[in-house]
Amino acid sequence: MADKLFVIAIGGTGMRCLESFVHLSAIGMFDSKEINILTLDTDQANGNLKRVWDLIDLYNAVKTPAGAAPADFGGKPSNNTFFSAKLNLTKYWPSYSGDVTYQKLSKIAIKDENNQENIDLASLFLEEPAQTFNLAHGYRAQTHLGSQLMYHAILDSAIKVKKNTAAPQEKALMQYIESIVKAGKDARVFILGSIFGGTGASSIPVIPVAFKDAYAIAKSLPIEAKFGASLLTEYFSFTSPNEAQKKKPGEGVVADANYFTLNSQAALQFYENDPTVERTYKYLYNVGWPVNTKADFSKGKTETETVTGGEKQLNPCHVTELMCAFAAYDFFTREDFPEKKVEYLFRTAKFDEGTFQFEFKDFLDSEKIFKNRLTGFYAIALFTLVNLDGIVKDKEGLTGWLNRMKLMKYMEFENTFSDLDKKQINAYFKAFLFNMESGQISEGWLYQIRNSFTGKFLLPNSSFDKDFSVIQKINPGVLLEDEKSQWGMGKSRFGKPSPKDAAESFNDFVDEFIKNENTIIEDSQNIEGAKMKLLAQLFKTISKKQQIETF
Repeated sequence: MADKLFVIAIGGTGMRCLESFVHLSAIGMFDSKEINILTLDTDQANGNLKRVWDLIDLYNAVKTPAGAAPADFGGKPSNNTFFSAKLNLTKYWPSYSGDVTYQKLSKIAIKDENNQENIDLASLFLEEPAQTFNLAHGYRAQTHLGSQLMYHAILDSAIKVKKNTAAPQEKALMQYIESIVKAGKDARVFILGSIFGGTGASSIPVIPVAFKDAYAIAKSLPIEAKFGASLLTEYFSFTSPNEAQKKKPGEGVVADANYFTLNSQAALQFYENDPTVERTYKYLYNVGWPVNTKADFSKGKTETETVTGGEKQLNPCHVTELMCAFAAYDFFTREDFPEKKVEYLFRTAKFDEGTFQFEFKDFLDSEKIFKNRLTGFYAIALFTLVNLDGIVKDKEGLTGWLNRMKLMKYMEFENTFSDLDKKQINAYFKAFLFNMESGQISEGWLYQIRNSFTGKFLLPNSSFDKDFSVIQKINPGVLLEDEKSQWGMGKSRFGKPSPKDAAESFNDFVDEFIKNENTIIEDSQNIEGAKMKLLAQLFKTISKKQQIETF
């Protein structure tokens, strides 16, 4: 029986790690897998949370066959194609925003704020700002409080479900936990988040225990799942809060990036020595970043105060988050697990004179699979956005693909796509690569990853140019160093190897696409509807052109 896969993304950093995980799913890294995703954040309005919700909705819209019933949204798992994994999304957040009972710690812990004995007891352990800061934007790097509060929130949700007074997201959480319980020893649960901030740092230690205790409120059944998590230490900073901000009501505690290094050190000591962690986790993946090359999330922003959360917390993606997504990949594809004590894993990449030189093998041992699918998806996205005008406002590139096929008298996909189908696929390519706003390139996920550090990232630096006139000349057939994979090469008039121009390589790709007409489903399963059939044929064509052995 195949293992059941679960991903839990926690806090703002966890959401950006999840964003990388979704894009790995889109390029086809999780063939034939059904993955159950839980987003867990105290801040329902968080910008990074909304962005990944929208991305998963878009992913599932692309994968859904035309005319499918609502229950079939997201299609089925497939293989040897893009968008091969089926992603099921569950959303949970504690009721810190809407319910005044849960807006601050004093409301939860003291209960009766008019009871002087309760107030005095709480004051022995916690200063007044810690008791009264607004929880709607998370735990603000107060991990000692956050772990207690997240555990309380999960158990409180279970109690409400039992009393039939639960909110929809609380019912959804208990259904998610129940699916883990029902999977028994076949469940693999991977948690994405950081250990130096607030919500993620607070939740990673307590999630396995909180889930077990919450489910015990309803039914006395054990959780036998294998748990893993990313332990992502400090990799970004932002403007520290000023005294004026901290004097505002509910703002007595604000996360200060100056303490993130200390937070990371303390957290690693905890994970090394805590017996509950040793007992509940199988693998923990240490992911770190050189302190002197941290990303500055305040750069280019105009806020005069530290952004504590909400829609303004919309930070770009970082290469460490991609490494965390690959930690989940490793956990889901491992065949061996320790019997007793948790094991700690890490990878290294070349770091020279303050810059990284990332190769495909730095993310995945079986690098050929990643190389083929990432480079292939990049090529298809670039053709769609640039050669077929998908980047142009109010246009999409799928019509260009269909028109080109019709010109060559290839009618397989004629009248099979709605306008919405075309827009959704085009929109995903923009989210993956780049968009154009007011004549300027707006970075999509892959561009953000590349520009989160200095050095090399997998493909030539020219592949991530922000000058559109340069982008138009990028030849996807010469991205890789292996000569066998350089399908965009021709010969100069002197007979020497020379790159073709981008338009000529596009023509070569279309010719190969037509030749693959009868071999689309040959190595694929569950290819439903015209959209997935087209994507499978594009996948097979680019894989054949690149000549990278993937299996």
